[in-house]
Amino acid sequence: MSFDPPKKPARKVVTGRKRGSVSGFVPVPWPKAAGLVAFESQHEEQLIYVMRDDPAVVRLWGQPETFKWRDAVSGKARKYTPDFLVELADGTRAYREVKPFGKLLREPDFKGRRIAIEEHCRERGASFEVWTDREIGGVDPFIRASTPGERRLLGLASHAELTDPDDGLPHASAAVARELGIVRGMMQDGFWVGLAALTGLVTAVRPKPLHVPRWARSGR
Repeated sequence: MSFDPPKKPARKVVTGRKRGSVSGFVPVPWPKAAGLVAFESQHEEQLIYVMRDDPAVVRLWGQPETFKWRDAVSGKARKYTPDFLVELADGTRAYREVKPFGKLLREPDFKGRRIAIEEHCRERGASFEVWTDREIGGVDPFIRASTPGERRLLGLASHAELTDPDDGLPHASAAVARELGIVRGMMQDGFWVGLAALTGLVTAVRPKPLHVPRWARSGR
């Protein structure tokens, strides 16, 4: 499927429709965007500013298009509108969705729609990414400390490359892949680096716990 840049948002964003809601517009100058990009949550607003100031993002569209399909099991009509579409300096494109991290953990399959959504993105030559409050607002958003259970597995598999468990790699490597939720990756500079299955973003996981000073732990 050829890429046809969106001429206008696929659906109208009605700002201020709910009392106490956070919505509005962020000015993004041409040629990155055609003026105002709408948001419907604080995290969407924050991500627009991140993308506006990111030199790797050369074009940005809000509510770019609506994917429509029929569920293969139920036969019901389904649809989904991504929050954003970006074109990057290297020529690649990505559809970006914004969700609170807790909600993503509860509904990682987007209520049964995620496989179809990712397929629509691939048909358009783009990837699918989910940006949460962790990636948008974190100090080191793509680096996190491993849990005690993950550190035990990392100690067993620090020599192995993380790929699909069906590739016949050592059992420990497959266990780490499942535990960390990393689809493909490897050990690099003391971190497990790979594509996070949950978000579709490259993530680095530190095998050792991050040092937290005693004063920070006490809340002083």
